[in-house]
This record gives sequence, structure tokens and C-alpha cells, in this order.
Amino acid sequence: MFEAHGSFKTTIHNNVLLVDIIGPWNLETALNYERHISQITASLVGAPWAMITDLYDWELYTPDCYPIIHQLVNKCIENGLHREAVISPQKSIKRRPFEVDRAHYPQFSRAFFIDYPPARQWLAEQAFFAPDR
Repeated sequence: MFEAHGSFKTTIHNNVLLVDIIGPWNLETALNYERHISQITASLVGAPWAMITDLYDWELYTPDCYPIIHQLVNKCIENGLHREAVISPQKSIKRRPFEVDRAHYPQFSRAFFIDYPPARQWLAEQAFFAPDR
């Protein structure tokens, strides 16, 4: 096993999970993220919740991270995640891993934004209230 590369910051505000993804990720970071998200979202399970994911400081991940993150997102959706606002530069390759079809989860939708205020507004229109930044 290798040392984790990259990091993340998380905060929960009401029924919204705020996530900042930072640096280049390897498998160890993805596994740490999976454990952390499972723990921190336990208090949200049982009611609809949302997420804002900020990718501006992310430098992508190694291919072995994909199945871990893919399964984690599915688990989050099954545990009440209804909306995800992803913030990244427009036309960025960083969006590619998030452009996965989730048609088998009709209660879930994801939208992409280049800045925090419109992401926050989109969620507020659906009764998910994130703090000002």
C-alpha cells in the first residue's frame, strides 16, 4: 500500500454536504474518502440530501480509484442523495468522471456549474440550503 496523495475537505450544513477535492488522488485517498463519506453522511440517511462538489483544486485520480468512487456515489444515492452540484471549469476533463449515466436512480440528478453561487441557487430551488461562501 502507498501513501495517500491528494486530499479532501468536507462540511455538512443542514441537509447539504460540501466537498472540496484537492490534488491528484491515488487509491489510498479514494479509500480514505469512501470511509470518511460513509461516516459523515450517516446522520443524513433517512431523508433527502444534497451535495456540492468543488473540483477546482482537483488534479484527477488514478484509474483504480474509479470503481471505488462509482460505488460510493451509488451507495450515497441509495442512502438519500438526491442532488449533486459539481463546480469546475467549463469544458474541463475534470467533469468526465461525473458524467456517468445514473438513469437507474431517477430520484438523483447532477448539474454542473463554474461557480458556487449558481450551484447554491440550483440546490435552494429544490429545498437544499447551502451556506454562503
